[in-house]
Amino acid sequence: MLGHFYQRDEVIEYADFVGDSFQLANAALTRPDAEAIIFCGCTSCPKPRTSCHVRTRP
Repeated sequence: MLGHFYQRDEVIEYADFVGDSFQLANAALTRPDAEAIIFCGCTSCPKPRTSCHVRTRP
């Protein structure tokens, strides 16, 4: 699970990687065999969000 710096602590405590968007994109590249990557990101504004996006490979 990837957690953006702008996420709330309740989300970040479960993240395997924490960073900005660029760092999280690079972290995702380190797991090419992952069945799913959960990205807990943010919108353009720096305020906490709880949105998480799950993407799986086809």
